[in-house]
Amino acid sequence: MSNRILFLGEVEFANSYVEELRSKHKHDLMIVLPRSRQDFLRKLKEGEFGECAGVVLSWAFKLACGRFDTQVIDLFGPSLKIISSTGAGYDAVDVEHATKRGIWVSNTPGVGDDATADIAMLLILSTTRDIYEAQQSLRQGNWKGDLPLGIDSRRLKLGILGLGGIGKALAQRAHAFGMELYYHNRNPVPNEVANAYHISYLPFDDLLNTVDVLSIHVPLSSVTTKLIGAKEFAKMKDGSILINTARGPVVDEDALVEALDSGKLKSAGLDVYQNEPEIHPGLLRNTKVQLLPHIGSCTKGTFENIELLALENCHLTIVQGKPRTPVNDLMLP
Repeated sequence: MSNRILFLGEVEFANSYVEELRSKHKHDLMIVLPRSRQDFLRKLKEGEFGECAGVVLSWAFKLACGRFDTQVIDLFGPSLKIISSTGAGYDAVDVEHATKRGIWVSNTPGVGDDATADIAMLLILSTTRDIYEAQQSLRQGNWKGDLPLGIDSRRLKLGILGLGGIGKALAQRAHAFGMELYYHNRNPVPNEVANAYHISYLPFDDLLNTVDVLSIHVPLSSVTTKLIGAKEFAKMKDGSILINTARGPVVDEDALVEALDSGKLKSAGLDVYQNEPEIHPGLLRNTKVQLLPHIGSCTKGTFENIELLALENCHLTIVQGKPRTPVNDLMLP
């Protein structure tokens, strides 16, 4: 069995573990960042990467080369045992095809929960206090001028769509600010968990028409693509706020821009977009919208732990047959 791990990207923080994998565990670790998808496919077809047992997909690779789809997976041949994706999301991988081929797919869940929850909290405070407009006014030589009054955090009803790791981390932060907390999951969490996070369950439609701020924390899938669109905005309270630090395609951006332009929504705070890195022109021109370039988990500590776990998943699959954080099930005995 091959012991080669191909890291598609640049290792920035886990260099000591890279050396451990090479010296102690005798892994052949190759680090490459293709310039484009065309460049990547050419290298694959020419056999430049050799027989790889594991592949790590960095964010830089996903941005430059796109999805790790059926075409790519098949070009790797039978030696490939694991596709290790960095970050909590794994929509860049054709998981169904990988599973059919007997290939593990893993992600790095939980590692960026706190950092992403911090950004969600930042966006909530920025949108409720109109921070962008205040900054722009000051930079233009004005003091307070006609700036609108902000919204008191203790008067806010916050809805968390998806009470996973990030949703729970946000709930802890929002409770400290005195917000009234509600959530929706496909399956409600046990009462003792909800009580620990001071949060109450609501059906989806009830969540939409109850909360002042809706913060999205669901993974991207065929079920959640455009989960929030025109119908959902119509059910939300007038003057409410949308926060999205999950995945851009969960929100129909055309419908979002319409809801903002009509005044149905007061504002939105976004760290993710439907067609990253492109941003809808209607969002760019709206000064009430807080925009960030997908920096939710961008801290040094988070990046180091993501690289460590992504590499560890490859190592464990090669030596033990299974990653620590798989997203698919190969139904091993």
